[in-house]
Amino acid sequence: MLIRLEIRDFAVISNIVFEPGKGLNVISGETGAGKSLIVDAISLILGAKASRTLIRTGSSSCFAEAVFDCSDLKDKEFAGFLEDNGIEDNDGMLIISRTVYDSGKSVARVNGTGVTNSILRDISSRLVDIHGQHDTQAIFDESVLKSMITNAHETKIKDNPLNDNFYKKEFQTLWNYINHKYAYTVDFKSEELIEKAIKHIDEKLVVSQLQYTTSVGQQKADMDRHEVDRGDSFKTAKTRTQTLQHAETSRVKYDLIGKIAEGTVLTRRTVAKILSGLRADKILMFKYNPEEFISKVIKLINEQKATMIVDHISYD
Repeated sequence: MLIRLEIRDFAVISNIVFEPGKGLNVISGETGAGKSLIVDAISLILGAKASRTLIRTGSSSCFAEAVFDCSDLKDKEFAGFLEDNGIEDNDGMLIISRTVYDSGKSVARVNGTGVTNSILRDISSRLVDIHGQHDTQAIFDESVLKSMITNAHETKIKDNPLNDNFYKKEFQTLWNYINHKYAYTVDFKSEELIEKAIKHIDEKLVVSQLQYTTSVGQQKADMDRHEVDRGDSFKTAKTRTQTLQHAETSRVKYDLIGKIAEGTVLTRRTVAKILSGLRADKILMFKYNPEEFISKVIKLINEQKATMIVDHISYD
C-alpha cells in the first residue's frame, strides 16, 4: 500500500508531499493543474524511462520518492528477490526513490540500495498497477502470468520411492502379471492400399484452377515522387480475373511420382499404380494446379494408410 509520495522539482511542481489514506483516494482539479504529473511521478518510480524534460526549469535534477507498507504482503518469492539483490528489510517498508539529472542520467534506490532499472521494474510491478484510459500495465505484462500459470504436463509427484508393500508376495504376483512389454506389428498388402487409395482419391480429390488478374491503366501526366513510391502513378481503368486454362505450358517440370512417393513413404511402383488407376478427370486436374494436386493426393493416400494401420494392427 502506498502511504507517502514526495515529488520535488518535477515539471511544474516545486515540492509536494502526498499521503493517501486507506481505501479510495480521489484527486480532482482543473485541466493543467498537475493531476497527471502525480501519475507521471509514480510511473518514474515504477521504472518508466527517465528524461531531462521532467526537470523543473532552473533546477539541476528532479526527485520522486514513494513509501510502500508491505507488512501485509506475504510473498516469500518477493522477499527472496529483495534479499538476493541486497535490499534490506525495513520493518515491512519499502522506500523507492528515483533522481533524474540534467545530464539525462538517473539513479534509483530501494531502501537506500542502488538498483538497476530492470530490478526496479520487477519490484514495483508487484506493488502498483497503473490503469490509464487506453492502457493497462499488468494485463499486457507477460511476466505477471508466470505466477498464475503452471505446466499441466509437469509431473505432480516428483518422487515415489518403493515401500515394503512392493516386496510382498501378493503385490509381486500382480506385478508380474501386468508388467509386460508389448510390441505391435502392422501387416497389409500393397494391392489393398492401392485399391482403397484409388477409390478415396476419385471420391475426394478437388483441385482449384489457377487464376490471374489483368489490370489495364494509364500513367498520370503529372505526378510526384511520393505517388511513384506509393504506386499511385497509374490510374486503373479496368481489372479482369480469368482462369488459367493452359498451365501445362509452364516450363516448370514436376517429378509427379517422385514427389508423391516422398510424401507418402511409398515405392515409386506403388504410386505409379495408384495414379494409373485414377479416373481421367482426376488426372487432368494436375495440369490446372500441379502443386495443389500433389499435396492433396499425398494427403488422401496418407489418410488411407492411417486407416489401414488401425484396421490391421496386432499386438504381440
